[in-house]
Amino acid sequence: MADKQSPLGLSKGEFNRLAAVIRRHVLTMKEVAGIRGNVWERVKDSFSRHRRRSFDGIVIVETDDTLLVAISLTVYYGTVLPRLAERIQEELKVICREHGAQRPVSVRVFIDNVVTMETK
Repeated sequence: MADKQSPLGLSKGEFNRLAAVIRRHVLTMKEVAGIRGNVWERVKDSFSRHRRRSFDGIVIVETDDTLLVAISLTVYYGTVLPRLAERIQEELKVICREHGAQRPVSVRVFIDNVVTMETK
């Protein structure tokens, strides 16, 4: 059975691979202690009528013309949050395009917890 494509050109398998690549990439950042949480609660009011894929701490939503990635992070104390969020947004946009996103990509970064190295 063929893997059905979404209106934006990503199949279910491609969504899963994209989420895995996003997770691996973000977890390599020294400022990030983890990815977790129910990020869907943060974006559902704006995107409840759209098709979505939810993963632990990551939601990928298809709107009519955009691919939205929302990610919920735990970061280490001392991290400059605006700088990290901007870096993640830019890097995830590139990753999404490299993995088949054919439309504009929007990335929302939520910082849900700050921990010290000792509490990780």
